[in-house]
Amino acid sequence: MITTKTILALDLEELVARQAAEIEELKALIAERQADELTIEESATMALRSRQCLRNWVRAAGIGRYDPGTMQYKVFKVALRAYMVGRWGIAKLPPALF
Repeated sequence: MITTKTILALDLEELVARQAAEIEELKALIAERQADELTIEESATMALRSRQCLRNWVRAAGIGRYDPGTMQYKVFKVALRAYMVGRWGIAKLPPALF
């Protein structure tokens, strides 16, 4: 005989399984996002610009973010490439960003 308690227990187990699956998806997304992030030094080298220039772009153009945990700026490689193409065109894009 199935009681209300049994149904609630099954629903709770299903809910926990769904939450665990969602957590694993989020962990994968975070790892993917971090793989796409560059430090200011890396992005400045790739873009052939100064570190201060890249910090300004992160703040003004939104091509990255400030990580308060590490107290460093992170630059999204795809956003950096898109910003530079939009600003100067594909012809002036440094080879490191292809």
